[in-house]
Amino acid sequence: MLRPVALCTLVLAAGVADARPVDAQTVSVRGRGDVNNDRFLERLVQSGEYQLIARDTLLSRNDTIHGTALVAGATLRLEGMITGDLVIVDANVFVRPTARIMGDVRNIGGGLYYSELAAVIGTIHNEPNAAYRIEQREDGHIVIMGTTTRSAFVLYGIMGLQIPTYDRVDGLTLSAGAGYMLPRIGDLEPVVRTRLDYRTERSAFTGGLELAATRRRTEVAAGVERTTVTNERWIRSDLVNSISSIVTANDRRDYYTADRGYAELRRMLEGGARITNAFVRAQVEDASPLVAGNPWSIIGDFRSDNLAVTDSRIMSAVIGAGSVWTLPSHLMEIHAAVEFATDAFDGDFSFGRYEIDADWAMAALANHTLRIQPHVQGPLPGTESLPLQRWSFVGGSGTLYTYDDAEFRGDRVAFVETEYSIPLPRRLAVRFLGRPHIDLLHAAGMAWTAEESPGLEQNIGVRLRFSMLYLRAVTHPSRFNDDLEFTAGVTFPRRAYPWQAGR
Repeated sequence: MLRPVALCTLVLAAGVADARPVDAQTVSVRGRGDVNNDRFLERLVQSGEYQLIARDTLLSRNDTIHGTALVAGATLRLEGMITGDLVIVDANVFVRPTARIMGDVRNIGGGLYYSELAAVIGTIHNEPNAAYRIEQREDGHIVIMGTTTRSAFVLYGIMGLQIPTYDRVDGLTLSAGAGYMLPRIGDLEPVVRTRLDYRTERSAFTGGLELAATRRRTEVAAGVERTTVTNERWIRSDLVNSISSIVTANDRRDYYTADRGYAELRRMLEGGARITNAFVRAQVEDASPLVAGNPWSIIGDFRSDNLAVTDSRIMSAVIGAGSVWTLPSHLMEIHAAVEFATDAFDGDFSFGRYEIDADWAMAALANHTLRIQPHVQGPLPGTESLPLQRWSFVGGSGTLYTYDDAEFRGDRVAFVETEYSIPLPRRLAVRFLGRPHIDLLHAAGMAWTAEESPGLEQNIGVRLRFSMLYLRAVTHPSRFNDDLEFTAGVTFPRRAYPWQAGR
């Protein structure tokens, strides 16, 4: 039965076209419902990466919510655009024909009434009978309350299974994760989390155990783990590297294994158009080298080299933060951390280091997009060099295409990749491949040590990109004919930026 509707037109603020419903309110998840929905809601609320709508609202066709919209215990009439997901909990949402939702729609115990003419880019998950209700406290705090008496066990991923990974040291890694939610202690929500991995190339079991307690935007955790570590996630994601490894034996990472014990404080500092999370971590890490193998791949052989770290211990404290800032014509994501290690308490090294990774995109001429992705890391002043566990590299696909994989290694890295993307007319779209784009590429970077002083190397190129396939030509600007390389490969559809929607 629908609640009485008191329509509230959102105000566009400072050219951001940013819907700002009840920014001051906070949200928490209590009780027990469906285990998969429980975990989804906990992750969403803990991340803070949503805009809350907790009162009856009209989003007109000229209005936009940037990122994920969480509708909790209210009625939303949606005529405009949501650039992320739409999440509905114990609420009613009417999606009008002019509405555009760039992500998924997930209805958890609410009413979803949508026009077939509305544009939903992602998947619709509709569970109107899910056992959740919204409680609005007098202090403005909103509680998403699970109303069943189901098990306190939580399975992470898909029925407890994580997305497998594939690389040249571990082969296929299969992971499963679960948690047990302990009874609440006042406002604290304690949980025990565990993870178990099996790594086929080494026939080895790894995993971890963590005890955490959450209170609204803050979480404290302590745990132990044995895991495989890489410093090259800034180059490409786990999924992309795994597919590249299994198809063409192109593994763009170095690895070592580590036993870790840690204590960490995590805090979501701000939400809305800019979402910022920070952490402070104290850890002890015992590292050992790994040997590269040659697991099965469809074509090609894996490179046999892998950076051989020494058996050693790092005692350190890490302070870091990450922020995602979404505006109508800009999107900025930045992650930064500093680490201070001591040779006290059986530590083998004393050093300070920093690492900054960013991704900035903006609307350019017409319907073009400019994207710049810088990455820098190295020792802080007063530190001459870093242990091999903190090295990275440049070279190969994902960085400097015309050089060999990991051709330049070191504890100092400076790299920037620039992409200027031009969508071609829709009439040129190819069936099953989608609309083509022309991407103009430039990359410059180097990895080095204190004993070296090299200059930056560069690549320039052009790429014809469809939603699932690309053709690329890249060369070195000073050796145009000698280094010219042509590549064809599989890519993944990209989620549209806010300024690309509907173009």
